[in-house]
Amino acid sequence: MLAETGIHFWDTETGRKGDILKKNDQRTFGYGHFQISPNGKKVIYVAHDTSAQSQPFCKCHIWEIDNLRRVSSSEIRFTFCERPQIALSPNEESYGIWSEASTVIEIRSFTNSQLQRRTLTRGVKLVKFTPDNKQVYILTAVSESQSTKSNNYIWDIQQDDLKEFGPERDVMAADTSQDGRLLALSFGSDSSTIEVYSVYSTALLHSIKLDFWNFSLQFSPSGTHFTTDRGTVMMPGESPPPSPQLFASESWIQENGQDILAMPSPYRGALIDIKGHTILFRDFPNEPVIVRLDQGCKSMTS
Repeated sequence: MLAETGIHFWDTETGRKGDILKKNDQRTFGYGHFQISPNGKKVIYVAHDTSAQSQPFCKCHIWEIDNLRRVSSSEIRFTFCERPQIALSPNEESYGIWSEASTVIEIRSFTNSQLQRRTLTRGVKLVKFTPDNKQVYILTAVSESQSTKSNNYIWDIQQDDLKEFGPERDVMAADTSQDGRLLALSFGSDSSTIEVYSVYSTALLHSIKLDFWNFSLQFSPSGTHFTTDRGTVMMPGESPPPSPQLFASESWIQENGQDILAMPSPYRGALIDIKGHTILFRDFPNEPVIVRLDQGCKSMTS
């Protein structure tokens, strides 16, 4: 939890509270962005430095944590000064810093002073490391004056090679396969589409048309299907997984591609999420509607 006095955190299993993480030179925290590493051993916070008297800048504060106690801390100064963002590499050895107000992205190492920097033609909107820690996917903000330019990049940070690819359209969501070979983008324009690219060649491998707007996208561990806002979407040519998978078309709930439950028209625009065999609709009319198909429900009424 970020508060004016610092970053407060707890062990969610025991309820034990850790040290309050504070910046070295300031008593209060302003607007910033922070992340906790998956193993709970690093906390990173980036924010505008309010003590700057001349040129504005930001600081990246890094704390090493062991057993909920602060072991060490360090600070790095950089020139991004408006709503900085951070992304951790999966192996937690590197991190990226960027801002949509800046055209610069920096990749820094936790273990040494190595710094890699790229300047693009537009502000950086999203940065995502591939699972093998070797590549970085970059999405830049769309600029109407440069509509002929692509707004998607793959940066090989080991070879320092930047490749531009894909059409210029609004990207709703992005994810990479666990082996780091594939990148999936969910686009929204006249119709929603999932496009799958090779990370190494940037070639378009698959284009999957959707009949709904999709704002979330996640590869399955096997890489054979995606989890979306409306359930499971299979990769072309892949067989359905052993356990039944649900998906919501415009008017039906489907199981492994077969229509099993018709949705009355009032529910069709109210679907929020599908997890396993549980379907959640937003307040209708006065409280959320939850349908669990594993309990044998095969009909809905309006």
